[in-house]
Amino acid sequence: IVPYYNVSIAEGCVGDCAYCAIKHATGGLISKPLGEIVADVRSGVRRGHKFIQLVSEDTGCYGIDKDLTIVDLLKKILEIEGDYKLIIIDFNPRWVIAYFDELLPVLVKYQDKIRELFVPLQSGSNDVLNRMNRYYEIDDVTQRLKKIRENAPKIRLRTTIIVGFPGETSADFEKSKQVIQDIGFHEVTLNKY
Repeated sequence: IVPYYNVSIAEGCVGDCAYCAIKHATGGLISKPLGEIVADVRSGVRRGHKFIQLVSEDTGCYGIDKDLTIVDLLKKILEIEGDYKLIIIDFNPRWVIAYFDELLPVLVKYQDKIRELFVPLQSGSNDVLNRMNRYYEIDDVTQRLKKIRENAPKIRLRTTIIVGFPGETSADFEKSKQVIQDIGFHEVTLNKY
């Protein structure tokens, strides 16, 4: 059995990150129907897959085009019984902030069924994030990720940081290092710009 059963939940995104060409290739957000995704997850679980991985350019923006949210989807998926762990990748921090009040109780309740949450910060510096068109303040996401760590400690938090983005200073880089230490990610991927 392949370790990860990938479930595509959407194509495209609603962001316009300065460093990313994916949106130019995939276009705007097109979310798959919720029922279709739930059926796909059920199929993977029935076939004995232990790790179900939600895949999209930005899983956090799922459903915006269908009057749904990623929280709606997670609730339906996590109700599925079986011996599996959910992996949620590429969850843009702006959606962690936007949906936090609804998201945290779901993460707490189902932390035994969620293996990891991958939230790509990209930088710990607001100046760099602003130039990247990332649309969040680092303190806002840091506070929320710390609450997730405190209240749902069984969930592995992962992130990625871009190093050397144009205009990044040594002080900006130090801010990224500090955020990584403050949150205590289980895994950090560094990407050289």
